[in-house]
Order: sequence, then C-alpha cells, then structure tokens
Amino acid sequence: MDARVKPVGDAWGNLQQVDLGIRGRKALLTGASRGLGKACALALASEGVDVTIVARTREPLEKAGAEIATATGVKVTTVAGDITTSHGRAAALKACPEPDISSTMRTGRSLEISATGRARPGSPRSTQ
Repeated sequence: MDARVKPVGDAWGNLQQVDLGIRGRKALLTGASRGLGKACALALASEGVDVTIVARTREPLEKAGAEIATATGVKVTTVAGDITTSHGRAAALKACPEPDISSTMRTGRSLEISATGRARPGSPRSTQ
C-alpha cells in the first residue's frame, strides 16, 4: 500500500483509501502548542505537510514541535510570539513566508482554516 494513502473507516466499519494530495505543502498554524491547534498541526504533518507552529509560550511550543517532528518526520518550525501583534505576525511570516495552508485559533476557542493562498487584513498572513 502506498504510504501516502491512509485507510479511513466509515460509520459501518468499511475502509477506504484517502490521499488528501497535500504532501509537500507548507502550513502556518497559530495557537499550536496544545489542544486543537496542536492536533491540526499533527494531522497536517501526518499528511506530509511541513508545519510552522506559533504560540506565545516557548517551552510547550518547543515540546509540541519536537513531538510532531518525531511522530511524522516532517520539517517543523516553531515561532514563539503573539500573533495578535504586528511583531508576532512578522516573525511568523518570516519563518513561513508563503504558506499554502494557515489556521488561526481565535479567542473563544474557534478555529479559522484557510487554504486559498490569500491573506485578509488582520489574519496571520497579513502584517497590517
């Protein structure tokens, strides 16, 4: 079986092969040192996507980055910073200047994911 294709079960236990076609892409994820952000980073890395993860607290961020890299073998870059500041956004974009996929954890635990390649003002891909 091709290593890129993973079995996925449906509600009746039938397995299907799925290749998301995102291997080799680059992703920029914020709030990614734990919880949903980390899970998204791990899922993307498991599909062969190089991930840049951003969080405010360095120690858990570095730990998450090491765990994801060990589990998946992809390139994981960590950026400790506050994405709500222009300095934090600039640091994230310096580490991953052209992300194919981006996600942003918002206050209130909501998640925004973009694969359009376009940045909106105030998004992690914008320095405005």
